[in-house]
Amino acid sequence: MLDHEYIRGLHEGWLGPLDAPAQPEPETKPEPVLAAEPVVTPVADAIAETVEEAEKKAADAKAAEEKAAEEKAAEEKKKEEEKKKRPPQPPSYNSTADYAAAHLPPTLPEQLAPAAPIQFPHILGFFNTFTRLKRFLNRRALADDIGREVAAACFAAHREWREGEPGASSDDDELRLEQQRVLAHEEKNWVKSVWEEEKAPEEGKEAEPPREKVWPKPMVLDTRIASRMRRFEVQPEDEARARAIVVPEEEIEGFIKGSLRSIAQWGMSAFAAENKGPNVGNLDDA
Repeated sequence: MLDHEYIRGLHEGWLGPLDAPAQPEPETKPEPVLAAEPVVTPVADAIAETVEEAEKKAADAKAAEEKAAEEKAAEEKKKEEEKKKRPPQPPSYNSTADYAAAHLPPTLPEQLAPAAPIQFPHILGFFNTFTRLKRFLNRRALADDIGREVAAACFAAHREWREGEPGASSDDDELRLEQQRVLAHEEKNWVKSVWEEEKAPEEGKEAEPPREKVWPKPMVLDTRIASRMRRFEVQPEDEARARAIVVPEEEIEGFIKGSLRSIAQWGMSAFAAENKGPNVGNLDDA
């Protein structure tokens, strides 16, 4: 499937640096300076011992409270880690704004590996029931389109991706490349959570590093990479051979349609016109 993540990863792999960018070093706190020990007298020693014992008891009580709080925080942290199934997204090595200034690596081939744009329509919501019903009844067209793309990948025939024709009508003038237009119609059916902004962290919790949201952002392509991309496509001679293969409808229909067809044929045969005259046998034998 040709989507935003595939295009972003392809550009990051060929135009991004090989090593991760340097992360900002954490701030180091200065070490506290120890004060000189004061000179004490015997009376001061007794007072100091009393104060020291009181401080020790208070420190022990505080340490016990801190230990209990740490154990509780560790349990909560363990529960949160169990809830998190996916690891945090690693930071990207470059951004879409860095494409123009990036240098092409010497190992970049003249043609990249071909890809096939396979559509996967999916829409949710009660008000979209009729749309889903229409797609269900017309799923044969979707199966034909997916089968065509898969067959093209199996035959390994490919071509270059084309740019938009000048003067052609388009919903967005920025979608001038075929890679940007081929699956743009599916973006209208994405769930609302894709377009939502990240929520601010709760109080007392450490903020997670910002994640790059690739889906809601426009698809950005570098012409040096886009010109090397290839698309699988079925050749005309393969299409002609496929049309020559005729398969009866009864052999490829599903269980529901096949059952309805059997019931209809049974009903038509039951009410078919038959000879209902008297059965008197052969009169010549009389």
